[in-house]
Amino acid sequence: MKKRVLIVVGILLAIPLLLVAGVALFIDPIVRAAVEKGASSALKVPVHLDRAAIRWSGHATLGKFDVGNPHGFTEKRALAFDQVDVAVGPGDLLRDVIHIGEVVVIKPDLVLEFSGTKNNLSALMDNVSGGQAAPKAEPSPGKKFLIHRLRVEEGKVSFKSDLLSGGARSVTLPPIQLENVGTAEGGATMGQILQTLLQSLSGAALKAGEGILPAGLLDNLRSSVRELPARTVEEIQKQGDELKKEAEKELDPAELQKKLKNRLKRKTAD
Repeated sequence: MKKRVLIVVGILLAIPLLLVAGVALFIDPIVRAAVEKGASSALKVPVHLDRAAIRWSGHATLGKFDVGNPHGFTEKRALAFDQVDVAVGPGDLLRDVIHIGEVVVIKPDLVLEFSGTKNNLSALMDNVSGGQAAPKAEPSPGKKFLIHRLRVEEGKVSFKSDLLSGGARSVTLPPIQLENVGTAEGGATMGQILQTLLQSLSGAALKAGEGILPAGLLDNLRSSVRELPARTVEEIQKQGDELKKEAEKELDPAELQKKLKNRLKRKTAD
């Protein structure tokens, strides 16, 4: 009798462990499929996510995120992320409104392609908004997200246009940081988050394109950030100016001479 009781107790204890193991085994492909489906539905282009890893410690990683180009553009993809780190636990993913401490987009590779004076980035944003310049906020089914901090690091943009002399041009983007994404709306859909990210990348690309792109292409790109909050545009411009100043300082002859003298002094002292 006692043996049977122990067996029953053992089975009851094993059930939660088996459930946890089952969730751990299947949650990664479920999240991967959900991200691909949600992003592709919002952007209306093929989206591929190579892998998703959800850790019980409260950290998730999305690896190799590729966004296809809209119809009418020749490049295979418009945007790729090397990695996206998300501060969120598996339990939070079950909520209708998911609270995320931080999202870090690492090494986004943006291919900004112009067809005439149209560009693929604004086409993607039009896909998200349904082609409306200022879509009205309406209740949307599915998960919503509150992101307390969104950072973009080590970004790069490649400008491609027949109007560019010398072919495609690539430049580094300044770091981007946004605060409280979706908090004003009580939660943002995946489409709204992607649109915010695309708008931020547009603003950074606009700043990076000054002195590289012809006036007509700059004007077209400028229209892509028309809905970006003024505060965000100012932050991106400030970050771009700081990056430019640092680069100019590094290349300043007087600064280089000063560094050379300091190195010679150290070698002499040694």
